[in-house]
Amino acid sequence: MMAPQNRKRMAMKPRTVVDGGEVASVVKTRKRIRSDYHQVEDDIEFLVSPKKQKMDNCGDCEIILKPLQERARVEAQAPTVKALQQTQNKAKAPVKVSEDNREVNRRSPNGFLLPDPLPRGEILTDTIKQKWVLGKPIGVGGFGELYLASYQSQDGKTSPEKFVIKVEPHSNGPLFVEVHFYLRATKTEEMEKFKEKNGLKHLGIPKLVANGSHVKNDQVYRFLVMERFGTDLQRIIDNSEGNRFTTKTACYTTLQVLDSLEYIHSQGYVHKDIKGSNLLVGLGLDGQHLVHLVDYGLCSKYRIGDFHKQYRHDVRWAHEGTMEYTSRDAHIGCASRRGDIEVLLYNLIEWFGGSLPWDRELSSPNLTKTAKFLAFRQMNKFLKICFRGEKYPSFLTKFMKYVSTLKFEDEPDYNFLRKIVKEEMVKSRCVLDNKLEFKLAKLSDSKSTNKENIEPSVLFGPSKKPPVDRVSAVFDSACVSEASYEAARDRVQEERARKSLDNPTQAMLDIMEKINAKKRERVESGNSQPKPMKRKRTKSFVMEDPTENTPAMLQVIRMKKVKDAEDSADECEVESAVKKPKINFSVLIPNDIVNPSTDKKKKSPGVRKTELQKLLGVEPKEQRRRTRSDALVDNRKVRSNLRSAINFGLGMFRSVSQSLPKFLKYE
Repeated sequence: MMAPQNRKRMAMKPRTVVDGGEVASVVKTRKRIRSDYHQVEDDIEFLVSPKKQKMDNCGDCEIILKPLQERARVEAQAPTVKALQQTQNKAKAPVKVSEDNREVNRRSPNGFLLPDPLPRGEILTDTIKQKWVLGKPIGVGGFGELYLASYQSQDGKTSPEKFVIKVEPHSNGPLFVEVHFYLRATKTEEMEKFKEKNGLKHLGIPKLVANGSHVKNDQVYRFLVMERFGTDLQRIIDNSEGNRFTTKTACYTTLQVLDSLEYIHSQGYVHKDIKGSNLLVGLGLDGQHLVHLVDYGLCSKYRIGDFHKQYRHDVRWAHEGTMEYTSRDAHIGCASRRGDIEVLLYNLIEWFGGSLPWDRELSSPNLTKTAKFLAFRQMNKFLKICFRGEKYPSFLTKFMKYVSTLKFEDEPDYNFLRKIVKEEMVKSRCVLDNKLEFKLAKLSDSKSTNKENIEPSVLFGPSKKPPVDRVSAVFDSACVSEASYEAARDRVQEERARKSLDNPTQAMLDIMEKINAKKRERVESGNSQPKPMKRKRTKSFVMEDPTENTPAMLQVIRMKKVKDAEDSADECEVESAVKKPKINFSVLIPNDIVNPSTDKKKKSPGVRKTELQKLLGVEPKEQRRRTRSDALVDNRKVRSNLRSAINFGLGMFRSVSQSLPKFLKYE
């Protein structure tokens, strides 16, 4: 992938070698992906074997290779000195914790909180109480930081730094996901069985060494201990000739990645973030030919049990992964095995010297998603754009066509993919010795060899604008519908339930016995049909009068009524005391005289007060049917009372907010 236009490159230290008074530096112009782990050390020298160095006769390369040859010769002639140094290191006392002046409260480019730097010599204790001593930091990534580490035994002795510890804040999630992946999917028995079944000597899946939590300065960290590997393929390709791999290296790397993906998929997981910076080679001249797929922080399960998850657009998980290589399924929020194969295809294009027509800083996620869907509609045009009209390997077309034919739930044919990769190696007359070869860039290479980055608009046609309609319409039609998925899921669950009855547990037998007992009771009573299940509905609170008001609003209305009643009662007492004083009769007046009964034949007095009632202050009961208009009037009163209460509250708030600035000003 070529360097984009008008973009700041990562500052990388050039290697300077002095030979005969001449100073030369290796210019590194290839762009780096900011969310990757950037290693501090330049360990590409471990990838150059002495035999290869002698065969290279160019004068520029000798400037780099001569010091490496001398170093290899000295180490080969003096193994006893090296062994003595290791013995002395073991005998030394534990490393003291050193001060660290690095920046704290750091954040990665993608916004995640990075852990505060831990000092060298810090001791971390894992879940089984083993102690690990931190070494120097070797990289910072999008979620955490990497340190070299050594194991501390019970007697206080430390081992060589053959381990790497990844540290992340406890609030970050990727390391939690990665730890659980290692615990569930990297069991030694399963991996050995897979290697034996496929006849493999190497399977590039790391193993979990240890994990745990660590507290420092009231901050909780989660850490993971892994074995130490060499450099990543992204750094190698950055320093390779033409910013590309040879056909042999690209094909052998692809074969090893396919083996790793096949094992991961067999365990029910998908990786979703395959890229050069997550592919590490082993240490030393022998380990440089072994590729390991690491960083499972974004992996996810694509199935539940033996049943594949449903295809659906989920914006919560959309665009997950590294944008340049994210698959179409991941762009819409799905996880599938075909998505991993598609991500590998994008990497293959770059490994063979192509350039993807999208970049995370030049295009948005939706624009990148649209460009990828259009690329699979016009594959030949897409590959020509990637390689700028130059010749490209023909097997990439077969690879891309096969990915386009895969359905969401299909298992990829890994043997077919291996076959077309091996055919390309035979066609290119590569030596089939299961070894990678690397050609470092010459010192004469300069920045002028880089070309401008391609924009995604070249895939959109004459309009140069992304299509408005849904680009995944054809993609969606090739997947299982929701109704079909639910029907298939129900069939699988019924079949699983039926099989479980062949070997029931004691709890299942007890439940079956209760069901059979109820059936026998119904048969004996003459009612063979089961009674319909009736669910008793309950309410969270009981309302006397059904209304649309909330309980808080009803409480306000109730308080308003009580206040109005008290005010009206006070007014009535004042009026009765001033205008209509009560008369206390010394003689008891019968009730039939005060409240005379009305004769049906005579005209009813209705609700009129008699003189005695007025004197005694007795209010007659109104015997009138409540009408709909009365209910409307009551509701209108309730609304007016509620409105007045709200206006009163808003008025108080407004007056306080207006007087607050003046109060602060005087203060």
